[in-house]
Amino acid sequence: MGFVIARASIEVSLFESELVEPKACAVFAGVGYLAEARCCSSHKLIYAQVLDRKREMTDDVRVLAQRMYQAFNARDLTAATAIFSADFVSHPLGTVGVDSVVKAWSGLHALFPDIQVIVEDMLVEADRAAVRTSLHGIPAEAEGQAFPLPSMMEIFRVQDGRIAELWGLSSLSRPGR
Repeated sequence: MGFVIARASIEVSLFESELVEPKACAVFAGVGYLAEARCCSSHKLIYAQVLDRKREMTDDVRVLAQRMYQAFNARDLTAATAIFSADFVSHPLGTVGVDSVVKAWSGLHALFPDIQVIVEDMLVEADRAAVRTSLHGIPAEAEGQAFPLPSMMEIFRVQDGRIAELWGLSSLSRPGR
């Protein structure tokens, strides 16, 4: 699902990045990528502006995701305020705010002093990232098994240069949860 930008006889679907038959003749501005859209004499110019902004957003989200995992692995709890929005929502933990991130990270570091999150796969599209990670430095006894390594699957949304929401699943079972 996405929104469509239409002008003259051409439409651009932002999520499919393809040209499709027109349904209307208007430019929808003020939404998502085209907050500053203007009527242009060239459809290609509008399309190029959309793709450039989408590419920039994707690159920014990828860098932010990498910063988050680097901060966790370096035990840099102060970096959380620059990475997560003040009203950050963790759907798996049911918590809100940067303090909840610091508390969760601190708890994992205390429970598993050698823990390292290693990014195995990262898919980024516009303002969202899906990341599959493996958790290293967890003693086998903590999981009751030697293999496979515990893993996480996280999806997060970025807004205004910070992580605003996170959804995730983990194969790591923690005491008290």
